[in-house]
Amino acid sequence: MGKEELTFCGFTIAICSFVVQLMTLGFILSMNVFYIEYIDYFKDSATKTSLINGIGIGTTFLIGPFVGVLVNKFGIRPVVIGGGLLSSGGIIISTFASRVEIMYISFGLITGSGTGLAYGPSVVIISRYFHKYHTVINGIASAGSSIGIMVFPPLYQVLIDKYRWKGAMLIIAAMNMHTVVCGCLMRAPDDRLQDMAPYEQPTSVSSPECDASSDDFEASKFIDTGEVHVTNPEKASEVKILDKNMASSDESMGKKSSVHRHKRFSNFLRGSGIKLFRSHPFLLVMWFTNFIVAIGYMAALVYLVAKVVSVGVTRLQASFLFTIIGVCSLAGKIIHGSMVDCGKFPPLLMFSSHLFFAGMSLLLVPIGDSFPVFAVLFVVFGYSVGVYFSVIPICLREGLGVQNLATSLGWVFLAIGLGDILGPPIAGWLFDISSNYNYCFIMVGTLDILAAVTVLLYYGFDTYRTSRHAS
Repeated sequence: MGKEELTFCGFTIAICSFVVQLMTLGFILSMNVFYIEYIDYFKDSATKTSLINGIGIGTTFLIGPFVGVLVNKFGIRPVVIGGGLLSSGGIIISTFASRVEIMYISFGLITGSGTGLAYGPSVVIISRYFHKYHTVINGIASAGSSIGIMVFPPLYQVLIDKYRWKGAMLIIAAMNMHTVVCGCLMRAPDDRLQDMAPYEQPTSVSSPECDASSDDFEASKFIDTGEVHVTNPEKASEVKILDKNMASSDESMGKKSSVHRHKRFSNFLRGSGIKLFRSHPFLLVMWFTNFIVAIGYMAALVYLVAKVVSVGVTRLQASFLFTIIGVCSLAGKIIHGSMVDCGKFPPLLMFSSHLFFAGMSLLLVPIGDSFPVFAVLFVVFGYSVGVYFSVIPICLREGLGVQNLATSLGWVFLAIGLGDILGPPIAGWLFDISSNYNYCFIMVGTLDILAAVTVLLYYGFDTYRTSRHAS
């Protein structure tokens, strides 16, 4: 692939990745607008109704390891296309739901799985095209989710007011089909070789070596048919040896089949990435930190408005805090790339430091008593979230290599999905036993700081170990 073609394809891939992340993570996080509509239509409890979006967001990340296996087996393009079709199909099926439990399956599982299938490869493909400016392009592409959080909620509300919630979801399903279009354009740099048919492979000219191999081929027929016509007398002795070894070969077939089964199992473990945890402790560190960070992140978003309103801030001002988080998160995703690419800020150290800033801002929420104070705290929180979430694939790429990025990112997404599901009920349990939202934010802030310290300790140990090996 020539340099000019790679530049043009890379530009196309960056745009497609931006759109896919806009229509997956930006879309699924914005669907909380439909919560009130679900309450009015299904006439069910708030706890059961809130699980619709919770399952959808959690499933988006929970299927991460499965997405990594599919990408390694089939490639990026088919997985993204399938994800777009599945997510749009789930939205359409949701319009026929008559009970909340049906929405758990149609929107929670089907649509959530579709967005997960499309989102993961859109992150991986950036690393296939960009090396020198990988961090910058990754930040720009991941900004799609932040823009979705800022733009989609008011757009969804306008559609609901005009077409009601079912009509709005049908329009959203049509919009989501842009994911399929972008998936069709997502060709990895090595797809040309992978797509080449067997008939297109170059053929070799005849040579003495080829003639000799034809005699071997004549002899090899003996194993399958029991007969052979030896045209070369020098090969007759070899055929006799083959005949004597037939019995021993039958005895070894059982051993070969067991070895083959063991090989298939090893290939499965290698494809799923489970062995990466043993060979690369760094993946375990990233899995644990992202799990506890996701618990805090979702809990903070769910109980943000309730906490702020409880101290006298109006609901309109409280909702504006989400806009602040979205704008600052977008700024963090764009700015962090130039900081990492300058070479003075290691990605892992940037990940740890911004986890710490996010944790400190959440720990200070309980002392907030006015909108300006909360605005400042969530400016810091939003910017920190934009940085540390965007730098996750950068850290995995540097720590595990490009060849393991899809698999490792899938396992990290699994950790995020588990945290997204567990975070709100854990924080809700703290409120039930204390009747105070302050303990919720103390918990989530502490978890972020714990994650920051864990990553910082690993970074220090890894730097010390590398320096010792170098000396």
